[in-house]
Amino acid sequence: MNYIRTKDGVYKFKSENICKKDNELFEIQEFFEPIHHINYKLLGQIQKQADTIEELCDRFIFINKKYQEERNRYIVYTRLFEKKNLPKYIQNGTEIYGAIFTDKGLIYVAKMNENGDLKLI
Repeated sequence: MNYIRTKDGVYKFKSENICKKDNELFEIQEFFEPIHHINYKLLGQIQKQADTIEELCDRFIFINKKYQEERNRYIVYTRLFEKKNLPKYIQNGTEIYGAIFTDKGLIYVAKMNENGDLKLI
């Protein structure tokens, strides 16, 4: 599994500063002052694990840049999208975000690049 979702976010598991023990995810924090020591910050209980970010997102948000300057922004919330239609959206100036629901509301966790791949933000 490459990505792990907790209650408050999505994390790349294979990164250097993330580790898990049992059903909990931790961030490794290394400090050098006053002495060298390592802390483990609890990020939360693991809710779901997946190979792709898309599998962990609750919603995908499409924001059309053409209408962004106007008072009414053109925003579409959707649960799923088809990858075959992505080039049409990207060429049309649409930004695509992956988001999850948390206690704080809807949080953007990933942004799609021009190649059609979601990257964590």
